[in-house]
Amino acid sequence: MACRKCRSVGCGYPVFCTACLLWKQDAEALAAQYEHLRAAVDAVMDGQMKPTEKPPLRSAEVKPPVPSSQKLQSIKDFAASIGISVWTVRGWAYRGRIASIKLGARLMIPTTELDRLIKENLRPAIGRTGVG
Repeated sequence: MACRKCRSVGCGYPVFCTACLLWKQDAEALAAQYEHLRAAVDAVMDGQMKPTEKPPLRSAEVKPPVPSSQKLQSIKDFAASIGISVWTVRGWAYRGRIASIKLGARLMIPTTELDRLIKENLRPAIGRTGVG
């Protein structure tokens, strides 16, 4: 028995008929894609068209090591070096009081920030006169 919609032999159920219809549409789309690709390959092989060039790969350059003045340290190390809480350092970084670099989930502080922070907050000693 042939299906009334897709004219397939053996298909007599509406569900299978819909599946047959979808299969035919997919097969037609694939055939059109195949013909398009085949025409493009034939054009390249006949010299009528040049294949598109791939972008050059990035060269594996070895970068020089970062000078010690530009190294990074974790907020835990930075906080320990000046004796304050990690959360204080994190707050300073988010408020912009100290420079920071976000690497993935880690927050890193340049080592130069410690020197800058000390220099900006240094209070001169008051000279004492005539003790005694």
